[in-house]
Amino acid sequence: MGYIFLAIALLTNNIKGYCGKQMSRYSAKLNDTLLICFFRMLMCIGTSAIILAVTGGFFGLEITSKLIGYAAFSGISTAILVAAWLFAANSSGYMMLEVFQMLGVGVTIFMSFVFYREEITMRDLIGFCVLVFAAYLMHAGTKVKPTLKTLAVVILCGLANGMTDFSQKAFIYSGLDTTTAQFQLCSYIFAAATLILLYTAMTAGKKPEDNDGGAVAILKKTWYFVLIMAVCLYGNSFFKTEAANYLSAAKLYTLSQGGTMAIGTLMSAFLFKEKLTLKSYASIVITFIGLLIINL
Repeated sequence: MGYIFLAIALLTNNIKGYCGKQMSRYSAKLNDTLLICFFRMLMCIGTSAIILAVTGGFFGLEITSKLIGYAAFSGISTAILVAAWLFAANSSGYMMLEVFQMLGVGVTIFMSFVFYREEITMRDLIGFCVLVFAAYLMHAGTKVKPTLKTLAVVILCGLANGMTDFSQKAFIYSGLDTTTAQFQLCSYIFAAATLILLYTAMTAGKKPEDNDGGAVAILKKTWYFVLIMAVCLYGNSFFKTEAANYLSAAKLYTLSQGGTMAIGTLMSAFLFKEKLTLKSYASIVITFIGLLIINL
């Protein structure tokens, strides 16, 4: 079942990535990005609420300090991830994001081992190292020369990706009498709150007409992309959390990010016409070799 959940998560993640890349060309300012992501989190909250209402998931939902703590950790890291991803996609190549998110997987694996003693086999380590090399080769083949600002954002995106994934593992081991769908709703509430607080801080002292005009105009043009991204974000997070019940962090998140990196690179070349070099194509082959090693 773990691999089935992972496959669905991989599908939703790449659909989300396609929509995000389409949207990124409309978003140039950080405050616009924060507000767009805030509305996206509101849509995630709505998606979660509808699913819970249909399935009767609101019954038995007990809000405890422990649940609030885990949901806050998940929500804050998710907020930073979605905002950093969308902003970085507008200022650097799409492939570069996948490279640093792959590196962020190491954070999840390390923390899962330290806190929960999850098994890391020699095959997992070899496969992960192969994927890291593939990520390095991919970056070397992009011919992208990032500014310090862009580099800082993609590094933040990678770290936030690792912490978001780890929050799923933390929930699985928390012992909370809470379903994944209930946890998702609480997490998205914290994510939305984080984004609106960051937006308020970013726009403090500015004229009201300068704060959200850009974001509103972008949303009018791309609301359907935002809606699809919200639904796919929910699906990706839900099914990865479910898969975390069956697969170790070393397998789950490495396979997930490795598959996303390979598919994302091909999508960049064929759908967004980003030029690939021989090194880029070689990195795709090496990525699949790494995935095979882990999955043997």
